Amino acid sequence: MERSLGKAQRSSEADALLGIATKLSVRMSEAFDLYCHKIKVGDHKGKAPIQRENWRKVKFAWSKRKAY
Repeated sequence: MERSLGKAQRSSEADALLGIATKLSVRMSEAFDLYCHKIKVGDHKGKAPIQRENWRKVKFAWSKRKAY
């Protein structure tokens, strides 16, 4: 717990560990679309449509894996 002006404040990490963290407001699929269409758009330049689709399939499959 962090202390600020004598008051205890829980960090988001502590909330997650305790299982009381709030649900995310952004879905994973929305974040993945943003990643593909805005962040990694440069990776698609010069690629054929089938190459772009294969790139997306691999990244999407990876995003669906569970973190252990």
